[in-house]
Amino acid sequence: RTAALIERIAANGDRTTVVIDTGPDFREQMLLAAVKRIDAVVYTHPHADHIHGIDDLRGFVLEQRHRIDIHADQPTMLRLR
Repeated sequence: RTAALIERIAANGDRTTVVIDTGPDFREQMLLAAVKRIDAVVYTHPHADHIHGIDDLRGFVLEQRHRIDIHADQPTMLRLR
């Protein structure tokens, strides 16, 4: 499934990790890539193959102890809620 993980490393070493879409195999992809932190998710549209892994963000929230920013257009946000 098409998805992306973008990691920015600032000059001071701080990292920002953004995921684009969380499909049904999101958890497996994150485990295989050894991702430990997610700062934000961008959803491109509300189809199942792009959003059905949203519940797997819960583990990251619990581990990080802070919320993950979610970005999407209005129709997608309505579907996610």
